[in-house]
Amino acid sequence: MKKDILHILNGDATFRKFRDAGFTGQYMVWRETLALGPLFYQIDSELFWDMRSQFMEAAYGAKLAEYRRSVMLEFGKLRKFQGPEIVLWYEYDVFCQVNFIALMSYILKYKKEVKVSIICVGDHPQYKHRVGLGEINTQEYQVLYNNRKILMKYDLLVADKAWMMFCAMAVEQFSSIQSDRLPYLSDALEASKVLFGNGESLSKLESEIMSMLQSSPLKKQDVIRKLLAKDHALGFGDLQYDYLIRKVSGQYLI
Repeated sequence: MKKDILHILNGDATFRKFRDAGFTGQYMVWRETLALGPLFYQIDSELFWDMRSQFMEAAYGAKLAEYRRSVMLEFGKLRKFQGPEIVLWYEYDVFCQVNFIALMSYILKYKKEVKVSIICVGDHPQYKHRVGLGEINTQEYQVLYNNRKILMKYDLLVADKAWMMFCAMAVEQFSSIQSDRLPYLSDALEASKVLFGNGESLSKLESEIMSMLQSSPLKKQDVIRKLLAKDHALGFGDLQYDYLIRKVSGQYLI
């Protein structure tokens, strides 16, 4: 595999499969969780990192030193990259799509001469449901790479616009986002509407969690299991649902 390509991977599980598939060269693992918490449009700005590091510590217990090592220093690989191509490996769900439109916004502004290609999985002929990279056989990774799609500047502009709207919580404008080479973005933005409240009110997802907590004596892990079983579009894991449960039950303030 060419060493002058930077592969940006959506998580450590994908990296392990990526490595086992025999890929070498430059890579970056993007470990943020931008679908939740405070946002600032200018990626890699001081305010962006301050807001995100404080949120990650308060919400998930990630200490600043850990955040710097696993997220900020890792991002430095993208900042320093001078090669001819960046390949983004990601998935159809909200968690992944929001993370990667943020990166595409950054790439549009600061890597203007770099070719950008994507590998975005979702619909798969062997499955009735949409799948993530973790569900795909390692042997298929080379095929995914060979079939990657090259993005045009227009696609990056669409991603940048979507990121701006998401940061601004401009939910009413999400339907204007369309791109053939970003096939799951419009679906993800539509699904993400459950994360936004109206003014000071709870979001639709938070209201659902509150109702679950009030209507039955379920333990937190039981609620998380129910939410994970229902979640086919957000892509959240235990940590995200644990944070939301603590938030709506008044045990979390930020």
